[in-house]
Amino acid sequence: MQAKSATALVLVAGLTLSPVARAEEAADSAAQEEYERRSLSFDDYGVVEPKTGAFLVLTVPYQGKYKQPIGPEAFYRLVGREDLALQYHDREEGRAVLMGAGLVTLLGTAIASIAIGSGSSAPCDVFSPAFAQCTAAASADDDSRLKTAATIGIVGAVLGSALFVAGLAIDPQPVGAPAQRELADQYNQKLRLQLGLSVIEKRDGAGLALSARF
Repeated sequence: MQAKSATALVLVAGLTLSPVARAEEAADSAAQEEYERRSLSFDDYGVVEPKTGAFLVLTVPYQGKYKQPIGPEAFYRLVGREDLALQYHDREEGRAVLMGAGLVTLLGTAIASIAIGSGSSAPCDVFSPAFAQCTAAASADDDSRLKTAATIGIVGAVLGSALFVAGLAIDPQPVGAPAQRELADQYNQKLRLQLGLSVIEKRDGAGLALSARF
């Protein structure tokens, strides 16, 4: 009789706890889904520089399991680094200004050089006693104009190219790929804690680290 009573109590307790367990399981599932939607990860792309032939690896961040692209500025702001976002913005802006100035210089000096070089002196009167002097002066004027056009073209090409290359050489990223991954890891860790998810620890060659998807 006592055995039957104990069995009945266990069944009642199981029935009582099942809804609670199911609610906790549903909450954990929802939290995990939210984490997978908001967590940060990276994709690495290998590209070959056409001019130099150098192999480059581009690290591109994205958010969530559906890989929503996220720009550098938005990435730094999302991980709470407004200072890095401002640095990226300023560098990108400076890069654009230099490259734009280079292109404008190249185009402007090319147009000026063509306009100056295509000019011509006034025609000389063949019946004038000063015809020889006129033609000599016109020839000297044409030579001077062509030299000026060539000088403007060369200086413009050198200056414009230098500005463009200087802008192209600027790396807008204030930190490298490893530091970006570390920032994303810290963000993911905080996100797990905010959502009430357990933090899984693992030990590898680098020591103790919190597990996160990359």
